[in-house]
Amino acid sequence: MEFNFEIIKQSYNVLKVDYRQDEGKRYFVYGYRNDEAEWDFDYGDLLMVLDEKEQINVLKRNFTVIWGNTCVADTTRKVDVNN
Repeated sequence: MEFNFEIIKQSYNVLKVDYRQDEGKRYFVYGYRNDEAEWDFDYGDLLMVLDEKEQINVLKRNFTVIWGNTCVADTTRKVDVNN
């Protein structure tokens, strides 16, 4: 599967991968928008469903990827570097 990263990067900069063994061993990839002040990892946009771990490795080279239920509360807030 070929990804068009430039289109995805225009709207999303963090992706969350949810592996579901009970749903055919698939990886559900959710995106979190750039314009949100804080991301709620319970409510992402479902971007794609993948079936190979190598496809996830390609995403990890181009995005910040949250795998499973990792605790990321402090990293989900945007920081204004000018202040």
